[in-house]
Amino acid sequence: MWTQAALASPLVMDNAWSRATVPGATSAAVYGTLVNTGEQTLVIDRIETDIAEVGQMHETVLEADMMRMKHRHHFSVAAGQAIELSPGKLHIMLMGVKKNLVAGETFVIRIVADSGESLDVTVKIGQMGQMTAP
Repeated sequence: MWTQAALASPLVMDNAWSRATVPGATSAAVYGTLVNTGEQTLVIDRIETDIAEVGQMHETVLEADMMRMKHRHHFSVAAGQAIELSPGKLHIMLMGVKKNLVAGETFVIRIVADSGESLDVTVKIGQMGQMTAP
């Protein structure tokens, strides 16, 4: 899928994880801590992966007394700051998942900033229903 190597990036993702999926599931979420070790704000605008048709940034919000997921076209990580991606909050959503996610396995996503900087992240798969990193 990727035709060029990822550029060196000040972006780091710690404890990247996802939950195992039931057979036939078409979506999954990715969590972890996204850190900008650089000196300028990075605007994340794309998620790529071979295991799903689409990767997007989502945020869970309360609207009209209901929790809903909202697609965020971009999100910023300020210089020297970290953003927590966690269940029920900001997260990466994978849609059109092409295979069952199995506990104990891993997969790779690429996080791309509008500056062209990117980060390849190995995501650990935990148990179904898990609420913290495996």
